Amino acid sequence: MFDLLVIGGGPAGYHAAIRASQLRGKVCLVEKEERLGGVCLNRGCIPTKALVKGTEVLYSIKRARDFGIEGDNFKLNFSSLTKRKEAVVKTLTQGLSNLFKSYKIELIKGFGKIVAPQKVEVEGRIIEAKNILIATGSRPLSFPPFILDGERVITTKEALSLNEVPESMVIVGGGVNGCEFAHIFNSLGCKMSIVEMMENILPGEDTEIATYLARLLNKEGTALYLGRKVEEVKLREGNVWCKLSSGEEISGEKLLVCVGRKPNIEDIGLDKIGIKIKKGRIWTNEKMQTNIPSIYAAGDVVDAPMLAHVAFKEGIIAAENALGGNSLMDYAVIPSCVFTHPEVASVGLTEKEARERYNNKVKIGRFPFMANGKALCEGEEAGFIKIVARSKNEKILGVHIIGSHASELISEGALAISFKATLKNISGIIHPHPTLSEVLMEAASDGRSEAIHLPRKRI
Repeated sequence: MFDLLVIGGGPAGYHAAIRASQLRGKVCLVEKEERLGGVCLNRGCIPTKALVKGTEVLYSIKRARDFGIEGDNFKLNFSSLTKRKEAVVKTLTQGLSNLFKSYKIELIKGFGKIVAPQKVEVEGRIIEAKNILIATGSRPLSFPPFILDGERVITTKEALSLNEVPESMVIVGGGVNGCEFAHIFNSLGCKMSIVEMMENILPGEDTEIATYLARLLNKEGTALYLGRKVEEVKLREGNVWCKLSSGEEISGEKLLVCVGRKPNIEDIGLDKIGIKIKKGRIWTNEKMQTNIPSIYAAGDVVDAPMLAHVAFKEGIIAAENALGGNSLMDYAVIPSCVFTHPEVASVGLTEKEARERYNNKVKIGRFPFMANGKALCEGEEAGFIKIVARSKNEKILGVHIIGSHASELISEGALAISFKATLKNISGIIHPHPTLSEVLMEAASDGRSEAIHLPRKRI
């Protein structure tokens, strides 16, 4: 009998399996796909970022003259770009396989179905385990009028498998995926449009940050149709035509549907054994434990942000508790990143949320990248950082960045919130010069009206 049986080899699943093995547990993992890593590694986070890197290189080449480098003989080879993307994915999936061998985790191929609190059926074989972890992930959500055909009306999975860059594309959904794919394909020469039912893109982000990104996307050539819904979809003249709630009609060679994701919890035996479902996802306590003590759940199947790094932690927490520990999951500090150009990253409360919670008694510190020496050296002066803090004690409540390497910078903000740091704490730390990290120090100083590289504030 295994100590832990994991169903699903995505971010939550493989982290749980490795952690359980580190704790001397006998572990097996059931995976129905050919490769480990789930959507994140095979059809999500990693391949999209590999493409983003290609667009960054292309962007740098196009601006070479700004840096005194002359030469016009270059062209985009989309096939080579996608081959590199696949090579990156293959390297990482092979690395996971090697890790499983190192930790002596048994990998079982097939579809896993729970038939009892300590039994899972895989292709007719019954496997027993003291504890089971459900980590089956999610899939793209679709609903009328979007009928996915994998050719014209597609999801991010098909978008990552295209053999050539479309001439035009309409994206439904201006969230993280929508904005990232708009950036990628616009950079590669595709005429892009985004339709978003909310009044701004990135609805979960700070409004000031989202508005700034919207202006940049529009400036780069992406048409934004905000506050509108797609009411009708038709295939006509070789294109996909969308009729909007505003009465407008727009079209593209491809229609990319980015309207959310749905957890994969059907047909895995949850009804039979009585697993509690809440809001369409598996209910868990702080230990990632379901209402059946021997069964845990983690990743996109539970009611939490559908982010790979959240799934990583949930899987580890579940494994530690399954092996006799007493670890608790804390969702208080979760950074998020959007890999557009420039990047967007945030953690904690938005300004609006903070003002509502603390009766407008907040301090705001801002600092533009154009006033940062390293940003200017790199030619990446677009964007700014915004720090939200309480007026009472200057405790940092939120950090929001749009700018170069925002995804790398945000971890300092997460650390600050996690350790209840204040504006003075951050402004008082000596940051290396010249670096982009100085924007955090300057923004914290601005929150106290002490920023050195900003004009005197009017009082």
